[in-house]
Amino acid sequence: MTGENGLHEAVWTYQGSIIDGRNRFNACKALEIKPMFREWDGKGSLASFVISLNLHRRHLSETQRGVVADKLATMTRGRPKNTSIEVISQPEAAKMLNVSVSTVQRVAKVRKEGTPETIAAVESGKLPVSVATQHIAAMRADSDIIKSYRMHFVAKVWRQSWRLSCPGTKAQDVVTGVCALFPAR
Repeated sequence: MTGENGLHEAVWTYQGSIIDGRNRFNACKALEIKPMFREWDGKGSLASFVISLNLHRRHLSETQRGVVADKLATMTRGRPKNTSIEVISQPEAAKMLNVSVSTVQRVAKVRKEGTPETIAAVESGKLPVSVATQHIAAMRADSDIIKSYRMHFVAKVWRQSWRLSCPGTKAQDVVTGVCALFPAR
């Protein structure tokens, strides 16, 4: 990119701001190489333009493109400050990044319900989003089963302790002890 061979790709600007190539610009500055600039003509969507520039340079998996689409779809208008980034829906983001809407929805599910480790593995492309969502569903199913058994067991102990009415033992104390054995998640 820079160095002996100079800059190969121009730094793209729009109305005086760099919209693509910030790292190339900084590398040129550090190496005292004069950067090439190109001005975006303002036609179409700025987000679509920048995405198209980046997709041809990067080799992203479907999951990683889904992560980018999810981030685009969850950006709020005007972030970062002083930009004209329009609000993008999940279907629009999916189309821009050539992924299905369901891929974007699965990424959103992982972002909301996954562990930090799962999220990082999906974002890096080490874990396909389809596998991550199956893992989350299995964990939820395990949790639901545990809750069901816990509620059944507590109700059973409550009924038995109520019937026995052991002197000096309150039914609530028995239930509290049982709940401690099966803590809620």
